Amino acid sequence: MSRPKPDPALSAVVRRLRAERDMTVETLAYEAGVTTGTLSLIELGRSAPHWSNFCHIAKALDLPIARIAEAVEAEKALCLCRALEPGEAAECAL
Repeated sequence: MSRPKPDPALSAVVRRLRAERDMTVETLAYEAGVTTGTLSLIELGRSAPHWSNFCHIAKALDLPIARIAEAVEAEKALCLCRALEPGEAAECAL
């Protein structure tokens, strides 16, 4: 079975939520029980998190999974708006 493709919007949201909480990659990784390498790959959009890792990251961020999903959808909508603006390049791939 092939791995799912990374979601750039999810990557951006995890990175933003971590930064909003003044957490380092190391701190969030430790609290989520994942390696710093795993979290870095997720935040850089190079890896899609396993469901269990995603759940642990949500818990470490003290957010319900639904709230993160809403933020991801908002990020995708924002990215789409940026892509539609004349003269502007999209900052993420949908």
